Amino acid sequence: MKRMILLLLMLALVCMLPSGVLADAAPIAADYANGKTVIDAAILEDGDAATSYAFKGGQAAVLTITLPEGAQPVSFCVQLKVSPASVTLKQKNDAGKYTAVQTLTAPGAQFVLTTDAALSSSLQLEIAGVKNAAVTLQELRIFSEGDLPADVHAFLPGQHSDILYIVPAAGDVDAALLSDWAASGRTSQVLCLTAPEDESALADILWAAGVDRYPAFGDMKALPADATAQQAEKAWADTPLTKALTSAIRASQAQLVVYD
Repeated sequence: MKRMILLLLMLALVCMLPSGVLADAAPIAADYANGKTVIDAAILEDGDAATSYAFKGGQAAVLTITLPEGAQPVSFCVQLKVSPASVTLKQKNDAGKYTAVQTLTAPGAQFVLTTDAALSSSLQLEIAGVKNAAVTLQELRIFSEGDLPADVHAFLPGQHSDILYIVPAAGDVDAALLSDWAASGRTSQVLCLTAPEDESALADILWAAGVDRYPAFGDMKALPADATAQQAEKAWADTPLTKALTSAIRASQAQLVVYD
């Protein structure tokens, strides 16, 4: 009887242990190409945004990914120069055609695409709708199931937050303020009324400050650093500025709006 009770206690303790704990995700090496052009995998996997692959302007940004035999990818960690309208992961079927597996709409320029589906060894990543610019792919790292490395920026696109922090441009962001909000347990999202030419620097600052919401960008005209009051008033008239701020505040549903 004592042995039976001891066995039952041991089983109960096992059931109380946390489940679903994953090991570290393993990186998966792959071959990359744009049409017939082979892309050096090192420039996409070195963690340096300065080394990148730029698709030609007006060209459909379709990256072909060839995986090693038996690879089981789950996470595709992508970093682009600017935010795309959408990203679609496709795989080649038995008929030799690529079919969509998953599509992300407005994911931001840094995101993680995850899939539970068993994928073929030949994939395509189709990047669409980068406004007024050719697609520039700075990083692409593929991982198996498990916990991603700490340096992967797994931003949450389109998430509501406690605080909407509005600034004229990326250079106006107060990282210390964001860190204080994160430390107090409040979520925040940054809205820059003007979009930078390269979003990487701002994204790095936000992630380091504990912000997991990808920033949003308005379409206000960028002002030169030495802009006069008359130039600013002409470029940022009351009506379009008010419209931009009102739309952003309504969309965010934030409890607190801070304009710096």
